[in-house]
This record gives sequence, structure tokens and C-alpha cells, in this order.
Amino acid sequence: MGQVRRSLVHFAFGKGAAALIGAGLLLVLVRLLDVADYGFYVASQAALELVTQVSSLGLIVVAQRYLPELRVLHQGKRLARLLAILCLGRLATLLVICSGLYLLADLIAARFELEMFLGAFRLFLLVIVVEGLARFLDEIFDSLMMQGVSQVSMLLRSGLRLGLVSIVHYGADDGLSLHAWILIECISSLLGCAWSLACLLRFGSRVRRDSPGEDDGLELRRYFKYAGPTFIAATLYTASGPNVVKLLAARLLESTQFAAFGFAAAFSAMLQRYLPMFLLIRMVRPLFVAARQREDYRTRLPSMGALVFKLNAFALAPLVSLFAVAHADLAQILTGGKYPEAGGYLLAFLLVLLAQALRAVASLTAQAMENARAPLVGTALGLVGLLFGVLAAERFGAYGLCVGLAVSEFMFALYVQRSLSSHGLMFAVDWRGYLRLLIASVVAAGVVAAVSATFTQVTLWSLALAGGLSLGVFLFVAFVFKPFTNEERDVMNRLLKREVFVW
Repeated sequence: MGQVRRSLVHFAFGKGAAALIGAGLLLVLVRLLDVADYGFYVASQAALELVTQVSSLGLIVVAQRYLPELRVLHQGKRLARLLAILCLGRLATLLVICSGLYLLADLIAARFELEMFLGAFRLFLLVIVVEGLARFLDEIFDSLMMQGVSQVSMLLRSGLRLGLVSIVHYGADDGLSLHAWILIECISSLLGCAWSLACLLRFGSRVRRDSPGEDDGLELRRYFKYAGPTFIAATLYTASGPNVVKLLAARLLESTQFAAFGFAAAFSAMLQRYLPMFLLIRMVRPLFVAARQREDYRTRLPSMGALVFKLNAFALAPLVSLFAVAHADLAQILTGGKYPEAGGYLLAFLLVLLAQALRAVASLTAQAMENARAPLVGTALGLVGLLFGVLAAERFGAYGLCVGLAVSEFMFALYVQRSLSSHGLMFAVDWRGYLRLLIASVVAAGVVAAVSATFTQVTLWSLALAGGLSLGVFLFVAFVFKPFTNEERDVMNRLLKREVFVW
């Protein structure tokens, strides 16, 4: 429990600081890059996610599932050896795929009408290699319950990006060039990756010395037997997820609409990466693996998943209340007036985030159970959602793509839950608790709408006031209605070591 508490503290402070830096960087880029360059930026970030997933070949899955297991069993020699294999393998896969993309750059640029961005595309391949390795190291440290190291790495990378962008912009007269931004990305990722590697080397040496275990033999066949189908499922999900939707949007939408959609998608991704309770999903992955070793895992795992999802709904609800009332004004302020149409997309992506949280909880539970088949089939079913979104986009534009994303996530989660139930897991939905969350959210939205109507002019400060009001009213109403059960509150207060979670 002490290690979990330390991870939670690192998580809260690290992600809080990273959230501020990430938001600042997002708002700076949307203002400094012109429409065409910002469109390439959105597409390149989607390509980064796609390439890092496709090139992982199951290594990420092995790290997430078996590093916690070896550490819990105090097998230091095996753990250190697996860390070395994973890191060298990850670097090799990234180098191979990016080398291939470099050789095919001319064909790719011609196929996607990116001839004017050919140089930028080739330069960005360096970012994919370094940032891909840095993110893999983040996954390793999170799996080892060493969130402090991963937080420092992410803070270092994002802080350097914001600082270097500010320096370059201060010395330039005409905004920020695309090539300058890519160089900043590469330098920041390289320094963050170097920090993580140094920390990992120290950890590997220490764990071999302090808890060597029996020997250094590894069950690699067992590891990759599980990781193979899970990797295929994750790759299929990537093929139907937000990043592919961004690339489809580039073909289906006009440039300004795509830039607005891309900003909303980037804002959503920032929330997914930095929103404190949403990121709890990532922090508790080792706890799910450990819970599988308990005799009461059939009830323990579903109750843990239910609590994590409810915490995410709890964290997102006041944002939904605010965006439902003031999405147009928020888009106007956040983008500096460049993409006012992004407001509706921002609200739609918040609902997609909720669906993604449900999917993540289902994936965590299946991973703890070493069930690779259910996520694979669920992901294949989720492709229907992508098809639905593409068809809906012809009539409803970007909103159709958002609906397709949400449908895909829900289909996956429902199938995986049903499959795990047939294996003895006992799922239950606290409908009363979610109804109370909905009531608190609706009341908060009503109060914000009433107060916002009195504003004579919409400014950043008036929107900040509306956001604070939404949060305050939501927390008060939730405190009165108590959406969490007594058992869920007890779990949170034991983690926090104080009786402060009162909802």
C-alpha cells in the first residue's frame, strides 16, 4: 500500500504540472502554426501513434503484463534480463520500420499529396524513433510502479518543448516554422529518453543485487503466446481508433474543418494523457495483475474496474457540464479565434473519452486474466464502429466520425465484459451511483448557464470563472448525493491515507 501511495503522489503532482505544460503547448501551437502546417502536425502526431503501436510487436504488452509479475515474485535476475531484451527489441523495431518509411517517403508523399512536406516527413521519422523509445520506457516504469521516474521524463520532454518553442518564437518575427518545431520535438524526446535509460540502468543493477531470485531463465514462449493475440487486437484497435480517424478526416474534411477537428482531437488526447483520474487507469495496471493472484479475484477485479471507471466519469462530468454550455466560447478563446467551429467537436470528444475509459478498464481486466481472445474479437467487432463513422461523416461531417469512435469503444467493452463473465468474473453496474453523477452534472450545467447569461463579454477570465463554478457546484451536489458507495470511499481514503474522499 505504501508503494501505491507513493505512486499516487508522484502521479498527482507530476501529471498536474504536465497538464499545465501540455495545455500551454497545445494553445501555443494552434496559434503559431498556419493552417496547412497545423494540419500536418495533427497528421504527424497520428502517424507517431500508429507507427509506435504497429512496430511494438507485442513488446509493450509483455512489459505491461509480466514486469509487475516478476517484481511481485522478487525475481530480480529475470526482471533485469527481460528489461534488457525489451529495450533492445523496442529500439530495433523502431529503427527497422522508420528506415523502411524513409526509403518509401517519396511514394508516401505522392500517395497522400504531401510533396510540400516531404522534408518534414523524413525529419519527423527521427522523432518517431526517439519519442517511441521514450514512451516505451514510460510504460516500463509505470508497470514497475515507478511513476516518479516516468513523470520526470514526461515533464522534461514537454517542458523542453514549451521552453524551446517560446525561445524560438521570441526570436522570430513570423510565427513558428514546421521544421523548427520538429527539431524541438527531436531534441526534447532525446533528452527525456536519455534520462529514462539512465534511471533504468540503475534500477536493473539494484534489483539484481537486492532480490536476485532463483535464476535468470525467462518463459519467453509463455510471454509472447499471450502478447501475440493482444498485440494484434491493439493493432486492430489502432486501425479503428482516433489516430486513423484523424487521417481519414484529412481526406474527408476541408482544410479548415480538419484543423478544427484536429485541435479538438489533440485537446482530447491531452486530457486522456494528463487528466488526473483518467490516468489512474494507467497507474493501476500493476494492481490489476497483482489482484489476479488473490483467491477472490472473480469479485475483486470487477470491483476495481468499476471504481476506476466511476472515478473517470466523476472527473469528466464537470468538464462535460462546462463544455455543454460554453463550447463555442471556449473554442473561440482557446484557438485565438482561428477555429471557432471546434467547440462542438470538443464536446463530442469528451463523450468519446468516456467511452475510451470504459474500453481501457475492460482491457485492463482482460490483461490481468491473460485473456487475449476477448480483446481480439472485441476489437474486430469495433471496426464496425469505424465503418459506421465513415458513412455517417458523409452526412454529419466530423460529428459522424466522433459517433463512430464512441460506437467502436462501447462494442469492444461490452463484448469483453460478456466474455469475461462467462469465465466467472462477477460484474455489477451501480446505476444509482451513475444517476447521481448525472444529476450533479446537470445541476452544474444549469448553474453555469444561468451565470454565463449575465456576462456582457466573454473573456478568458469569465470562462475560468465558469469552469470553477462548474467544478464547485458539481462537487457540492455530488457531496450531497454521494455517487460512490461506502466501500469505494473506504478504498480511496486508504490510498490517500486521509479521510478526504467524501463523495
